[in-house]
Amino acid sequence: MTNIVKLIDGNEDEWESFFADFTPIIKASVYHYCFDKSQIFDITQNVYLKLTKNEYKILKTYDAKKASLSTWISIIAKREAIDFLRNDKTHLHEEFNNNTLDFKNKSHITDANRIEIPLDILTSREKLILHLSYKKEFSQEQIAKILNIKVQSLRNSKHKALEKLRKNLK
Repeated sequence: MTNIVKLIDGNEDEWESFFADFTPIIKASVYHYCFDKSQIFDITQNVYLKLTKNEYKILKTYDAKKASLSTWISIIAKREAIDFLRNDKTHLHEEFNNNTLDFKNKSHITDANRIEIPLDILTSREKLILHLSYKKEFSQEQIAKILNIKVQSLRNSKHKALEKLRKNLK
């Protein structure tokens, strides 16, 4: 069992045990928010930095009566992942460097019959919304939070993008 007081005091053995116990929990918590392994590593580092900065200010707020340490760390990790995506959107656009998006209608199109959609019919924001919605399977609330927009604005943009795609397929 992790001793928070020893962590705050800087006990090296306690920190080694903490890293061994909680790094897998942090990585599992942020996995679905990330686009590649380097982001998981960066976010994991950010979580540890967050816990230790300002003389362990965040770590001192842990209350065992409210949640287990693993639940608490997992919540911090998820928030850090969302903040990471919100603040560093450059990686989101890297996946759109090619000229087409592949969409598969699983009900009647086989893997060999992919529909290629020219990317120039969608804005970068629309491409990003569709990518996060369909490829990453984020909820509308998660995407709105990442893009720092209202859910209704997200719905409107998504609808507009889908309408453009439908129009282009006719």
